[in-house]
Amino acid sequence: MLIKCKDIAEHELDKLTDDINLLIANGQAPHARIIRIDGDKPSEKYVNNKVKKCAERNIESSIKLLPNDVTMEELLATIEEANNDPNVHGIMLQLPIPKHLDADKAINAISPLKDIDCLTTYNVGRLLEGTSVIAPCTPQGIIDILKANDINITGKDVLIINRSMLVGKPLAALILDNNGTPTIAHSKTSYTMEKMMDADIIVTAVGKPEFITRDILTALDCYAICKGKTKFIVDVSINFKDGKMCGDVIRDDDFINSLKNVSVTAVPGGVGLTTVANLVKNTVTLAKEQINS
Repeated sequence: MLIKCKDIAEHELDKLTDDINLLIANGQAPHARIIRIDGDKPSEKYVNNKVKKCAERNIESSIKLLPNDVTMEELLATIEEANNDPNVHGIMLQLPIPKHLDADKAINAISPLKDIDCLTTYNVGRLLEGTSVIAPCTPQGIIDILKANDINITGKDVLIINRSMLVGKPLAALILDNNGTPTIAHSKTSYTMEKMMDADIIVTAVGKPEFITRDILTALDCYAICKGKTKFIVDVSINFKDGKMCGDVIRDDDFINSLKNVSVTAVPGGVGLTTVANLVKNTVTLAKEQINS
């Protein structure tokens, strides 16, 4: 079955309406500052989607577009300017950034109080402790999708095929918080297919079109039917093949809908939507924290 996530994202955003209206009534409209470096087309589309969703929900947003040859000093100065602006409640550095820049240094230049995507070392530590008031946008969006589809994470074996700080590592922490059992796989992992067979939930963020083929899906479905179980695949990746957006799972909606015991999130129309919803959610949360401090 193909899982589309628009309604899930909108439901999460609907829950913010009262808080947003109260902040606006008090003259403190939540404001997200998105810093983007020119040159990455998927990032451009993604940022535009974020700005559009903010506007729909009465969240202020602004893009600071920097040239591809921006220096590290210029990038840090841009971040510091946003840190010091009392009207900016959340800051996001759109990744990836050019290789001549130090991504870790740039991320940790963001004030932890304004770190929308929960990527600073301070906020990652709080996430692992279970004391963070926000969670990274994409991992939390994945949790939202699972819960909206009545997937009880407790006791589930969750295979995460990604070990990045954007997805794999923080998602593992959230799975643990929800009493699931995470396994992280990566390019050096042996017997990945066997691990996919055993997992109840598979999260793929490999960045490779058709990483999960029709044959793999068929094998997973047959195995799930044989064991009397279901499998839920969350496709995180945004890839392009033949000019069309796709994920890691083969793009064949009719075939996916024919599967009996395997569900797959759509790309587009999947995790990207809940990620943007959590950008808005985190901006509202950080605005409330700063105003009430």
